[in-house]
Amino acid sequence: MESQSSESPRIPTLRCLPDRNRFAAVSRLEFVTSIEREPVMPAPNSRCFALVLTFAIAGCESPVKMQSVDSDAKPKGAREAALEIAAGRLKIQEYPALPSPPAHGEYIALLREKCAADYEVIASDDPKRHVELLSEAQAWNGAMYAELRRRHGPDIIEELHAEADRRWKARSKR
Repeated sequence: MESQSSESPRIPTLRCLPDRNRFAAVSRLEFVTSIEREPVMPAPNSRCFALVLTFAIAGCESPVKMQSVDSDAKPKGAREAALEIAAGRLKIQEYPALPSPPAHGEYIALLREKCAADYEVIASDDPKRHVELLSEAQAWNGAMYAELRRRHGPDIIEELHAEADRRWKARSKR
């Protein structure tokens, strides 16, 4: 049997070790530096990692409790949107505020220019209302997008995005 040379690289491996910590209910992963010749799986594709991660996620209690959606949130958003449409006002709502693509400003300008529709970002500091506001905004936008398509054609949103991209690219080349 050939002896192991002192030049052998130390290979980082993943091993699932039981967690003896009284606060954890599942096994945890520990990175172990090992040169042992036991079979171990590589870290990125480790089945052990995926299995432990699955149990860890399933077994851990989330610090944020899921909220039940207010049963009136979607009807409220759709009802309010219908009233605005009947009054002749179109407005797209964004909630929560998300990072936008570079041409988003052009899209909003085109929405105002070609469809006479406003764009509003809903702000809220109340995390308890997040699910409710999200549901309301989705229902609102569903009604508003349907009305935009009815008034300006079924492909209006896609056309506005394409035109916004063209305008932004032309402007950014200058």
